[in-house]
Amino acid sequence: MLFKKKIERAFKHLSSKKVADMTPEERAEYNAKRGNLEKGDLLSMNLAAWLTILPLALLVLLLIAGVPLLLIWIFG
Repeated sequence: MLFKKKIERAFKHLSSKKVADMTPEERAEYNAKRGNLEKGDLLSMNLAAWLTILPLALLVLLLIAGVPLLLIWIFG
């Protein structure tokens, strides 16, 4: 692997800095840096993701199923 040492060092850093092992002051600082989510934020992020992905997925499905059906209808 090209950056094996860097990746191992990053994983080691992440495993040593777990949120569960933090003191309440460290956890508050961590949450302030990360940004606290409010009550409806997760729902709105999921809704936005679905509204972004679903139309594209439906378009791809329409192309995969619609083009052969159109060709069968025209030449069949």
